[in-house]
Amino acid sequence: MISDTTIVESVRPRVMEFDLSVEDFIDSIHGRNGFSRDRMEPESARAFDAGVRDILRSHYPDGIVRGEVGSTVTWGRPV
Repeated sequence: MISDTTIVESVRPRVMEFDLSVEDFIDSIHGRNGFSRDRMEPESARAFDAGVRDILRSHYPDGIVRGEVGSTVTWGRPV
């Protein structure tokens, strides 16, 4: 619950499935706040990529990361 707010409605729109190659998934991580390659030392970025690659390949041996992404939209009015 949001503090000092009465929830009016909450909706979970359609969940989207995705398939990304391991390399594309690693690139997507670097597109998130704090993991930009621009903000990492080159050796740190290479080590991070190698570690993530090893973990992902152990879980996705065909090299394709499959998942779902979705969100919940909640709105209300102040109490």
